Amino acid sequence: MCPPRARQITLCSAGDHGRKLRLQRADQSSHPPMQSYRLHRGDGDGRAQAVCNVLAYVTIAAACTVRRPFEPMQCKHAAPLTDPPRHAKPEEEGRPSRSRGPDHKPRTTPFTQPATTHTKQACLVSSRRPRLLRHKTTAAPPPDTIRLVTRQQPQQQQQRTRRQVRHQPAMASSNSKPVFSEFPTPLPADPSDEVVREFGPLLRIYKSGRVERPLVPPPVDPGHDAATGVVSKDVHLGSFSVRLYLPRSAATTTNNKLPVVVYVHGGGFVAESAASPNYHRFLNKLAAAAPALGVSVDYRLAPEHPLPAGYDDCLAALRWALSGADPWIANHGDLARVFVAGDSAGGNICHHLAMHPDTRSSPLKGAVLIHPWFWGSEAVGEEPRNPAFRAMGADLWFYACPGSSDMDDHRMNPMAPGAPGLGTMACERVLVCAAEGDFLRWRGRAYAEAVAAARGGGLGGENTAAGVELLETMGEGHVFYLFKPDCDKATEMLDKMVAFINAP
Repeated sequence: MCPPRARQITLCSAGDHGRKLRLQRADQSSHPPMQSYRLHRGDGDGRAQAVCNVLAYVTIAAACTVRRPFEPMQCKHAAPLTDPPRHAKPEEEGRPSRSRGPDHKPRTTPFTQPATTHTKQACLVSSRRPRLLRHKTTAAPPPDTIRLVTRQQPQQQQQRTRRQVRHQPAMASSNSKPVFSEFPTPLPADPSDEVVREFGPLLRIYKSGRVERPLVPPPVDPGHDAATGVVSKDVHLGSFSVRLYLPRSAATTTNNKLPVVVYVHGGGFVAESAASPNYHRFLNKLAAAAPALGVSVDYRLAPEHPLPAGYDDCLAALRWALSGADPWIANHGDLARVFVAGDSAGGNICHHLAMHPDTRSSPLKGAVLIHPWFWGSEAVGEEPRNPAFRAMGADLWFYACPGSSDMDDHRMNPMAPGAPGLGTMACERVLVCAAEGDFLRWRGRAYAEAVAAARGGGLGGENTAAGVELLETMGEGHVFYLFKPDCDKATEMLDKMVAFINAP
């Protein structure tokens, strides 16, 4: 074991966003580069005052190449710990005394607790200028609130890491104690893990081919849902699977056949699944409220399986449901009342399921398109007309469907010239849901109007011959019902879907 070496800690100003605690080695032997530590402020309102209690024993293991024993350290500006209190020394001639006397109570700040018997000196660092507290006794923070962390980082990485820490929002409240925040873990040094493509929080692709979906939470297992009484199970069908939902009322009797709802989840063709918590919760609520037998399709995702793989899986799942191959569907499902429903990219897929020639032999009872993802080169309604914005809106589509090079592809723009006629949809009724804060709002409205016009009618109201309805939710955004399932607008949309499914 190497003998202890003298060290000192200098507390110095480092701008408005933090304080650097710099470790300096007193010896001249070879040692790793000097490490910097940043002291986070405890609040976020810009009043930067923090109290750092320099403890007698602190271990900074990463400062040495070999682990060292605990060593006492002292503040550069404070007297040695063995010195008597400053107020006990005679004052210099001509200089007024700075002693507060033995009965003086130290001032507390939003970051300090009432004084205790702890007597080690500390340095107070202010956003205006460094200030020394040599006569005050302050409470030492518990050892677990201090984390001094060092890492050997490349020079290029250090500057980025410090900038990230400087702008990191404070997590402590105004009466919390100051803590040393740990540096973020540096990016992997392996160049194969470099991010080469990113689509917001949905998808991240690395140079090595690894794919991440940061927004997708861990999947949930099927089973009994205590809140609704719905029972679910997974059925694997080769390259894809489905999750079936059976409400409590159907589990006890086979006398009443239930409508069958084939649901297709969203996620831009690249994310989410039937086992995602949000979709699992929504299907449980829909199956119980209707009541209906739910069939949630877990189709293959791009980029591992580029389109049209997702379209093919959903079409195969619809055929499987219409065949009544599963006992739940055969015993409890009414195959004369089969609906397709989906949100975002799932709404897009539902349109093409209703348009597919194979569906015309067994027409659907209805289709529910929730905030469907359609796009096009020409703006509709109040959509932005900036060509760059329009190209950006189709960027993910081109990545998920590499065989398409046109944003007016009939799969993305069913209203484009040359697209199959909307009057050939193989379903009796159509419900389109839109949201005021959704950038797809105007595209959804235009789609509903186009379908109604192709059927020779109008939207809702007195002219219901076309069988097309539009529900616009004000004050909400894209697929809000998944993230705020208990809000009034989500309940209103669920009630509308239930009424649509149970309509004669």
